Amino acid sequence: MKGITPIIAIILLLLITVSMAGFAFVFLQRTLEQTTTSTETGLQNQLDQQGQTFAIDNIDDVGNMIAIRHTGSTASDTSKISVYIDDVLQSCTWNTPGAWVPGGGPRTCTVAAFACPKDVRITSPGNTDSTSC
Repeated sequence: MKGITPIIAIILLLLITVSMAGFAFVFLQRTLEQTTTSTETGLQNQLDQQGQTFAIDNIDDVGNMIAIRHTGSTASDTSKISVYIDDVLQSCTWNTPGAWVPGGGPRTCTVAAFACPKDVRITSPGNTDSTSC
């Protein structure tokens, strides 16, 4: 009987060690899966934002229009562009509002009356462009 007790103790210790290793494996696997998923989602969002870039093509202060071109690689929307004149946010009326694919040609934004010289700036998720007229 005295010779069996150490064997049973070793078997119990091995079972406890294996169960703890299994628990740690399952816990770390779930944690790594969640971390990978959230990192992948965040990276995709950043890539989408960086692909939404715009540039000012022309400024017409007589017609109060600003021509803007989509220079990015990701489809965007005119609602994601903010127009500032002398650092004041302007309400913009687009000639073609809504979805905007890259390479779709410039669109014009009509703003309140302004006279040059003014600093005109546009901001989008991917960049900022400014110029003076």
